[in-house]
Amino acid sequence: MAEISFEEILADPQNMRCKCADEAEGKPPCELRGKCKECIAAHRFLQGLPNCLRPNAEDYPTPPLEGRKTHAEIFADPENLRCKCEPELEGKQDCEFRTKCRECIAIHRFFKGLPACVRTYAVIKS
Repeated sequence: MAEISFEEILADPQNMRCKCADEAEGKPPCELRGKCKECIAAHRFLQGLPNCLRPNAEDYPTPPLEGRKTHAEIFADPENLRCKCEPELEGKQDCEFRTKCRECIAIHRFFKGLPACVRTYAVIKS
């Protein structure tokens, strides 16, 4: 693959498009569609992967349906919305996409990887 800059990746509307729309045909639209920070927080809390990252993962858990908290309950705890990249970057230069979830997801999806926030429970395809 020829070298491509992050700016070029982010300038392509296809890379920035929410992939949930692809799987929502005939279903009501997801209330978190296009809200990447909240979507990642909800899926991380349930230890599942959003649709946009599933193709990059070897195996991912299916979130339990019983006893689920509502999105409002998940987002009420600021810890659930905090960017999880900082522990991995200790002693390193801060990531330019930290707290920019939509851009981070687009970059990781393009390179077929997983961001640090979900890497703790999902395995990257080799």
